[in-house]
Amino acid sequence: MQDFKFTTVSGGDWAELMVGKVEGTSTPLADIDTGEIQIQVQDKNGCVMLNLTTEDSSITRPAPGQFQWVVATADLGSFCTGETYHVGCRHLNGSGGTTVLWKGSLAYIDGGNPWR
Repeated sequence: MQDFKFTTVSGGDWAELMVGKVEGTSTPLADIDTGEIQIQVQDKNGCVMLNLTTEDSSITRPAPGQFQWVVATADLGSFCTGETYHVGCRHLNGSGGTTVLWKGSLAYIDGGNPWR
């Protein structure tokens, strides 16, 4: 399992694209093209800050072996500048199997002066 470190800034969206490849090749990882992908962000106390999923289209699949998300600035309003959050991603295959794809952290940093 990989450990990712994400960063986003106050006053901006959080957008990412994940590309899955079969290990040692350039072949897209087809396993993630079906079933549900879920991402959850928690604060240091384990409180859930965000839930993203392919079920509600907050995670989309732009191409085989890929998934992406965009969290709007307004949806990050409860995040605190300077804090780091826990992030986890899992795949539910539709047959009762669950695979943790990766875990990581999201640093929410000061974006500087707000746009006016």
